[in-house]
Amino acid sequence: MRTAKSSFPLSVLLSLVLACNSGGSDVQDPAAACAGKPVPPHACIGSVREPRCTTLPSGEARWQIDCIRQDPTKPADTTAAPVGISFCEAKACGPMPAWDESDCVHGFYGAEPNCSSIDRGACTWGRFCKPKPCTPEDPTCNVLHPERLGRACDGSTRCPAGSSCNTIVANFGDDLPKTVCILDPPCSALTCAAGRSCTETLSDPGTVSCSR
Repeated sequence: MRTAKSSFPLSVLLSLVLACNSGGSDVQDPAAACAGKPVPPHACIGSVREPRCTTLPSGEARWQIDCIRQDPTKPADTTAAPVGISFCEAKACGPMPAWDESDCVHGFYGAEPNCSSIDRGACTWGRFCKPKPCTPEDPTCNVLHPERLGRACDGSTRCPAGSSCNTIVANFGDDLPKTVCILDPPCSALTCAAGRSCTETLSDPGTVSCSR
């Protein structure tokens, strides 16, 4: 039986074997390009703060804040958001600083910055980052059913028969109607993620949200 003869010199074959067994020593740390650069200070609301080294379209590598939604089937991460936030008068924070829109992977939460005190600290200007928008396929997301929502309402505006006025909160950071008429029962407008259940307060207007 004839044996096929290699067309590669033995020295080349040995170098290929050594390269394969080298353990990937040439693979660089993805965060290396951002080493020494400042990390934006923004916090996340209802999600976990995760700095991410990103290469922008301009080619610049910089840190951004990505807000990762918590898995509702796991214990809550008490470090995900500030424990206490109280809002201050704008004058207490002094001149408003400039904000870089690329600080947050998914944009800022709210159109305007706020002057606030976190955990009874000094009043400072701040902004929060939004998490990745929810999709029905994401098991950590609560799903809103907009076909169950009606017109805007408040405590002085009555809703049509068969519906009630509620503030509905699906996912922190989402842009949703504030207070609307919802077809009864109100929790029919919200499918909660695994590990959570829909609750409705008896206030007027009520609040519909998912909780553990």
